Amino acid sequence: MGNATNSTWAKVIHGAPQGSILGPLLFLLFINDLPKFMRDKSTPILFADDTSVLISHSNLFDFKNDIKIIFTNLNEWCTQNLLSLNFSKMQFINFATRNNNQMEIIIDHNNKTIPICSSTKFLGLTVECTLSWRHHIDSVTKKLNTICYLIRNIKPYLSVSMLRMIYHSLFHSIMSYGIIFWSNSLHSSIIFKMQKG
Repeated sequence: MGNATNSTWAKVIHGAPQGSILGPLLFLLFINDLPKFMRDKSTPILFADDTSVLISHSNLFDFKNDIKIIFTNLNEWCTQNLLSLNFSKMQFINFATRNNNQMEIIIDHNNKTIPICSSTKFLGLTVECTLSWRHHIDSVTKKLNTICYLIRNIKPYLSVSMLRMIYHSLFHSIMSYGIIFWSNSLHSSIIFKMQKG
C-alpha cells in the first residue's frame, strides 16, 4: 500500500482571510468534490486541510500505474480549482512487511518529486512503513518519562485523589491516544510497565 500525504494546500480560497470564522467551512465546501476525483483507484482521507490518499494493488505494475493516474487526477483537480500542491509538505510512504523489499517508485510532476519516507506523522501518530510503531512508542515513552518524574516529585505533597486526577489528565490521556493501533506492537510493553510504576 502507498500513502501520499499533503499537509497543506498552497492557496486557500480567494476572498476568505486566513483565520476567519467562515474560512474552514468555505474551504470544506470548496474541496468537497475532491474525493470523487480519486475514489475509483484509491481511498482518499481528508481531515481539515490534510489530505491523504491510500492506494493498494497486488500487482506491482498496476500499483505504479494507479499512483500515476491518481496523482495526475489530483493535479488536474487542483488546476481546475485554481489551487496548487505544496510539494515541500508532501510525502510518499510505501507500506510493506519486513520481508518484502521497498519498491522503487518515483512520483513527480513538473520537475518536482515527492520524497519517499520511512515514517510520517499522521494525526499525532508516527506511522512507519513496516507498521512496527517503534518510533511512535519511543516518542510517547519520552513524554511519559517526564510525567512520571513530575508525579514522583509531587506525590508526597498531594492526596491520592489529586494524584489520580493528575495521572488521568497527563499520563493516561497521552498513553491512550491511538492505543488501538500501537498496543499490539512488540515495543508497547515498555509503556505498560511505566503505567504500573
